[in-house]
Amino acid sequence: MAKIIEGVVIPDDFQARVSFSVYDLFTPQTIKADVLLFRWILHNWSDSSCTRILRAQIPALRTGSRLVIQDTCMPRPGTVPLWKERDLRSYDMDMAATFNAREKEIAEWESLLRAADPRFQLNKVFQPEGSALGVIDIIWNNGV
Repeated sequence: MAKIIEGVVIPDDFQARVSFSVYDLFTPQTIKADVLLFRWILHNWSDSSCTRILRAQIPALRTGSRLVIQDTCMPRPGTVPLWKERDLRSYDMDMAATFNAREKEIAEWESLLRAADPRFQLNKVFQPEGSALGVIDIIWNNGV
């Protein structure tokens, strides 16, 4: 029978493999994981804080572990309809004014990952149809 944890339905097949925990993002993560998911987290933080958050995950990662970031992936100017670009740029201004943060383009995500640690290797970025958020798949490569 499926179980509901933190409002998420976990099917029987996954219950032994999925867990949720609450911890301080800036404290080194001690629980080893194959996948860490950050959904709509990093856009609220300055780049220096994002770097600290990403570095704090390193103790939990093994070679091949995944870090999945589900967050806004800003399009380059002029690549989406004007109404959508205006909405996205206004969100970006809100993040700057409210949190000293920003919405990031793919190149800016890559730069942030390199600044945190060059062993974070961007694998794939995609935006599911109908979703406002992109999915950034990162592989931890401890061999670099």
